[in-house]
Amino acid sequence: MTAPAQPNSILDAITADFRNAPLKEVPSEKWGCTFYFRPLSLAKRRDIGRGVASDDHEELVMRQFIACALDAQGKRIFDDSAETKAALQGGADANEMIRIIGIVNNDGAAEGDAKND
Repeated sequence: MTAPAQPNSILDAITADFRNAPLKEVPSEKWGCTFYFRPLSLAKRRDIGRGVASDDHEELVMRQFIACALDAQGKRIFDDSAETKAALQGGADANEMIRIIGIVNNDGAAEGDAKND
């Protein structure tokens, strides 16, 4: 029987997994591009949701999309400007943005469900 893992080694494993996680690739056929995302930490999730009503799902999706969408090199695609926010609010297909963030937040569960239908 193996000895139970020490708390520090568990914490080290958890944080190493987070640090070393590959970018998640999410293609958008509708927009003709691919977005990349890193895992979302609790701190980042809190920052994205700060000041947003808990039932304002569209605002949360848009904020996460702006803050977290990366290019293939891991660089942010969007800045946090009012212009970017206005452009996405009034000129982007909400369902496509929701689909992309849904895949990211479900770690592929939506993709797997779609393939199994």
